[in-house]
Amino acid sequence: FGSADSYAVRAERGQYGERPARKDIAVLGVVTGVDFYLPPLDDHVDNGGFEKASWGDWQQGGSALPAISSNAHSGDRAALLDPGSGDSRLSQSFTLPVGLYQPTLSMMVRLADDAGGESTLTVKVVGATTMTYDLDVTAEKWAHAWYDAAAFAGETVTIELAVAGDPAVIVDEVSLGSAMPGVSVIFVPLVERDHGSW
Repeated sequence: FGSADSYAVRAERGQYGERPARKDIAVLGVVTGVDFYLPPLDDHVDNGGFEKASWGDWQQGGSALPAISSNAHSGDRAALLDPGSGDSRLSQSFTLPVGLYQPTLSMMVRLADDAGGESTLTVKVVGATTMTYDLDVTAEKWAHAWYDAAAFAGETVTIELAVAGDPAVIVDEVSLGSAMPGVSVIFVPLVERDHGSW
């Protein structure tokens, strides 16, 4: 690279959808722990990266409505749940078709900056039955969470993300679609330098 700097890095792979670049990745030597979770080509979540100027198909609710955060895992925007120390939720409904390969709900989560402590993100998928998971969010570093949604194939479902009475949580890269098999570890050239013009 010639010198230490911060870079914007984007990953691509066939049979997956596109994801905006991850920004401000510091390169001071060997870089590890920079993970990419590409969305499925058949992703059924609208605006799962929260990059649109509006919320898209997301519905907001709670006493402390969700807000947009610039602290994103990729791209420029993410969703901030419980920004006012109340309760906060986002939900979205769609039909999940039959024939998806291992349909999986996936997202990136972290505590908001200076939130401290830990929080609980309640993840629900509601169809003919309801799947509920309480995800403990304990760090200001991004973590990947995923849930099997095969039981909802062929149904109209509502996904809901909620935080109540806990420190604020940031959510990004929400998707629900086929989980393609195989994981690759690759080394790619970092070709896009961040000069603060984002």
